[in-house]
Amino acid sequence: MATKKIRTILVGVLSPEERSQPAVERAAALAAAFRAELILFHSAFEPAISGRSFFDSRKLATLRGAVVATRRAMLEKLCAQLQARGITARCAVVWEEPPYAAVIRAAIRDNADLVVVGAHRPRASRVPVLRQNDWELMRYCSRPVLIVRQPHKRSGVVVAALDPSHANDKPAALDVELARAGALLAAGLNTELHVAHCIPDSAYPLGHITPKDRLRMKRDRQARVAGVLQKARVDARKTHMLDGLVEVALPGLLSKVNAQLLVLGALSRRWLKGFVVGNTAERLIHETTCDLLIVKPAGFKTRLPRARREPIVMPKSVT
Repeated sequence: MATKKIRTILVGVLSPEERSQPAVERAAALAAAFRAELILFHSAFEPAISGRSFFDSRKLATLRGAVVATRRAMLEKLCAQLQARGITARCAVVWEEPPYAAVIRAAIRDNADLVVVGAHRPRASRVPVLRQNDWELMRYCSRPVLIVRQPHKRSGVVVAALDPSHANDKPAALDVELARAGALLAAGLNTELHVAHCIPDSAYPLGHITPKDRLRMKRDRQARVAGVLQKARVDARKTHMLDGLVEVALPGLLSKVNAQLLVLGALSRRWLKGFVVGNTAERLIHETTCDLLIVKPAGFKTRLPRARREPIVMPKSVT
């Protein structure tokens, strides 16, 4: 998040008909804090009325237009409610798939500084579930992606997970971006920024690890983290140096400090095309329930599949 200010926030609204819209509410709070424009975006697609190739017809195009018009009306109603609260808001609905690619294209087109989406919460489970589109957004969106997983949590600190040792093949500059993004969101949420770094046993030379070894390593990593914060020009309320694997040690800290948001970086894998959320980050995501902010390194360029669109005929009453 190279920008020092959030000016435009794009929210990917999965189901406009839902009465509860946690992602919209969280984005609205940030938009109010930063005086940013809020864009409600929905990618409509229903396989039942997808004509495809030789099976398309004007009747199907008319049905698709009716779906787009209905969902746009729902988002316009949401926009009116947000505008009544003093928030600058507008909406857009397209007929396009896959949804994650449509969201990314909209974010690029509108030059969004932040993309916000909501995780799926099955009725039979209290644990939020990430869909395939959520993972694809985290992997391919060049803008920071905020995934809202705790709709009713409005307090707690922001924790940025840093890795100044670059043990996980993470670009060195990414830690600076993570620190800046964490500080920016903490300011918008009116809370504290904490940073955390985990030191696994594999970081030590082979053999018995003594208390002096751990102390020496923690001092070294503490100095590296301090260097990252200095370069980012960010002040953290507290720095946590943890022993153990990230996916084991960090969830306990998040509970202890009552974290509402975890800031993570996408990791590069040189033997793969593009960027991915690494295995360590994936395990960590599965072990936590707080909101997530996924940040890419500066200069990240996304690669998207070709957009799959179909003709639509809007109702005459809709301009």
